[in-house]
Amino acid sequence: MTALSPLVRAYDALISAFAVLAGLMILAAAAIVCADVLLRAVSQHSLPWAFEVTEFLLVYIPLLTFPWLARRQQHVVIDVFTNMLPTRVAHVLRILVLIVAAGTCVWVAYWGALATLTAYERNVINAGLVAFPRWALLISIPVGFGLAAIEFLRLAWMEFWGIAPTEKPATTSVA
Repeated sequence: MTALSPLVRAYDALISAFAVLAGLMILAAAAIVCADVLLRAVSQHSLPWAFEVTEFLLVYIPLLTFPWLARRQQHVVIDVFTNMLPTRVAHVLRILVLIVAAGTCVWVAYWGALATLTAYERNVINAGLVAFPRWALLISIPVGFGLAAIEFLRLAWMEFWGIAPTEKPATTSVA
């Protein structure tokens, strides 16, 4: 057992917890929409806050699941080209693509963190039926992309050293 093992386990638990939280957010969004539709059909009233709350949830859901999907290698991958390459070349190209993906995620996380910090410092409030601080919405960007960057770097490291990922990629299907 290495010194980093507890940290890695805690990190993995965080990524999994975010995925579970996103799943619960999907259920909450579906329940809110169904309740709003049902209420309109039965009583001619609605939940005025339903649209804004589901909108908020729909920002969080993909950003919380992004690192989990990257870890499971269930993010979008176009491997038609790399499948035709010699094994060694495809291996190097996969590492480079993972590093570029990580770099892109770091760049988005950086700018998302700046936007979040600016909204927090200026106390920007989203106006609407549900007033909430904008930073509460924006914080999902640096968190989601920052953790995804770590996952892409982790995958690049494992690819470089020939370590099999602990979670196997899902089988692809064209339906």
